[in-house]
Amino acid sequence: MEWMRNLRPVLALLCAAAAGGSQGVQKVQSLILRLEEAQRTRARVSFALTEDEYNDYLGWSLSSEPRPGVEKVNLKFFPQNYVSSLAVVDLDAVQRWKPDMIPALLRPLMRGRRSFWVDFRFQVREGTLTYTVEKAYVENVRVPAFVVQEVIRAVAAKQPEQYDTSKPLAMPHGVQRLWTEQSRVLGSN
Repeated sequence: MEWMRNLRPVLALLCAAAAGGSQGVQKVQSLILRLEEAQRTRARVSFALTEDEYNDYLGWSLSSEPRPGVEKVNLKFFPQNYVSSLAVVDLDAVQRWKPDMIPALLRPLMRGRRSFWVDFRFQVREGTLTYTVEKAYVENVRVPAFVVQEVIRAVAAKQPEQYDTSKPLAMPHGVQRLWTEQSRVLGSN
């Protein structure tokens, strides 16, 4: 069984290459494998990813494993854990999952596939992440943060992992620390 574990990094990189994975995709996949191995061996892993590397991986990940309600995501990193996200969200699906969640006044705007621009700030403590929405727009119209948080909550609950964004989220792969600098995200286990 040990020989299978040793093949995982090679297989992951071959899969990324076969799928047209860029260097960013390969770097993130390699990082995930290192973090998983570190969980077994208690080794320390630190990392830094650029926006381009992270966004390459997000794009590849969404194309290889589509997510309910989300078509596209792109992130920009700023200092002090401030992140600007641009996502295309299927609001008709969100309405089916959670009818009457969107206030009547906003329903004409919040239909179909729409671009969401959400700026948020996150905090990581002891391997869990919380966030606050700083500002949000659907297309070019400012939307109250509480509405966007409800949309995020509805979409997150429909993911295979069934995230509950009203509670702190466990960081994957044993990551304990995460922070941003200009155009980069950094972390460690």
